[in-house]
Order: sequence, then structure tokens, then C-alpha cells
Amino acid sequence: FGYSIGGELRDASGSRMDEGVAITVDHLPEDKPRYLMGSGSPVDVVRAVRRGVDHFDCVLPIRDARHGRLYRNLNHDELRACLADTERPVTAAQLYETFNISQASHASSREVFAPNNPAIGKAYTRGYVHHLLRTEPPSGYRLAVLNNIFFYLELFTAMRELIEE
Repeated sequence: FGYSIGGELRDASGSRMDEGVAITVDHLPEDKPRYLMGSGSPVDVVRAVRRGVDHFDCVLPIRDARHGRLYRNLNHDELRACLADTERPVTAAQLYETFNISQASHASSREVFAPNNPAIGKAYTRGYVHHLLRTEPPSGYRLAVLNNIFFYLELFTAMRELIEE
């Protein structure tokens, strides 16, 4: 049905994903799905989409959520620029933000945890989610995972819309 790329495209010095995808994609038919295995940071996804990759799977958003690392504030203008210019560097700092809800600095925060996230639906505070991760991990993990999955849905939806334009 399609073609798989990768498995593990990293070495001791960091990612070799760009190089591996670039070498491989040129040899694959354009009318068949191209699936990048196990690479899924938002930066990796954007870089791979620019090279013609269609499908992804990765545990990263869920694993990061379990460890308190959460994604937010996708920069749609930067995403548009990165997809329009394949030579433009894709950097996490320009594309989105992350924060670690497990850090003590969030313990008493009254800031809304995940504003505008319909999957969560309530205005939990960061302090409350921080507390849940410490005292009731399954509940805290669930909220953290819902946050990260929603971010990825926003990322993929935005990319799809930009490509269709």
C-alpha cells in the first residue's frame, strides 16, 4: 500500500532523519503513501512533510506527557513559512513552546492548564494538574496526554490546510 522509511535514523551525535529521508524519498513513487517510522517530534514531522512524507507514528507526545513535558502555542505563521520554504531551518523555539508541568514552579500556578482544548473541557489550573501528577498519576497523565495529542492534531490539521492551499 505504501513505503516505510527508517525505524531508527539517529546516531550518537543526534538526528540523521533529514539525511535518511532525503536519500530514501527520491526513490519512492509519489503516488504511494510514505510512512516515517518512529520519528515524531514536531520539528521532525515538519521537516519530513517538506520532503513528501505522509504518515507518522511515534510515542513521543505520550512519553513526554508522562514525564510532564507539554506542548503548546503552535506558531502558525512560522509553520506556513517553513512549509513554503524548504531551505528555512525548522526550530522548536520558533515553531512552538514546551513547558514541564512537573516543575515546582507550577505547584501554585492558577494559570489555566490547557485553554481552548475541547478534549479537556474544564479550566483546570496548572497547579491542580501538577498536584495530580504527584498524587494521582493516572489522572494527571490523562490530562497531560490529552494536551499533547490535541497539540499534534492542531499541527497536522494546520499542515494539511496549508498544503491544500
